[in-house]
Amino acid sequence: MASPKSPATGAPSALKVACTAGAAPTVADSDLFALPGAGVGLVWMLNTAGVRTLRDLADADGSQLTRDLGLIGQIMDVEDWIVFARKACGQPTRQPDAVP
Repeated sequence: MASPKSPATGAPSALKVACTAGAAPTVADSDLFALPGAGVGLVWMLNTAGVRTLRDLADADGSQLTRDLGLIGQIMDVEDWIVFARKACGQPTRQPDAVP
């Protein structure tokens, strides 16, 4: 898994920069290729489901994305992708527990 910071310089990695960029990349240069095992087909499917960047994926609702991806969403662990994207974008991977 890629780290959010470059180990050599401590500067934000390309993934972190992509997460904060305003413009959505094209499929060919999508930061979604950073997902482990991601290829053109998966990136295309995510794009058709409205997920164009790691930031979109980090903000996605796992249940809805699973439904939107159909059979692929049932086969693959969408929640793992979301966790990866949240880590890459520097977001918490789960909501804090509610305080009674």
